[in-house]
Amino acid sequence: MHFDIGTTDAFNGDRYVHVGDKIAMVPDRFSPFLIAAPASELDRHLVPRGSVLASLKIDGIEQPQLIETWNVALADRISVRGDTSPSDGNPAVELQLADGERVVFQFIRNGAATVARRDEPALDYLLSPEQATALLGDVDASVQ
Repeated sequence: MHFDIGTTDAFNGDRYVHVGDKIAMVPDRFSPFLIAAPASELDRHLVPRGSVLASLKIDGIEQPQLIETWNVALADRISVRGDTSPSDGNPAVELQLADGERVVFQFIRNGAATVARRDEPALDYLLSPEQATALLGDVDASVQ
């Protein structure tokens, strides 16, 4: 089904919507979503909501003490993955979910913040320096 979204009605502020052979007036409560960046609709949790984190490895070493920290971690912002390829030496984090799904992040310093880069889907999770330190535990959080 295809929707054509029109302008707003001058009297009531309702928005014109064209569907098939009908034109309707609908309350204009959702128009900010029409122009919002698609990334604004993404969940900022690093562990997908509803998932159970079964194991966590940083640079191949099991880190069970960090599982709860990762379960509640939220990125400050999410964006489409940057074009630059990360250099060697950045911490790699592998999450193994109870349903068998594997999620991999690479931590990259980006100015004052740290980015947790995910290849699939291709996203960058912007983290504060404090959050990066908490998520990496004893691993050096001042990645390059």
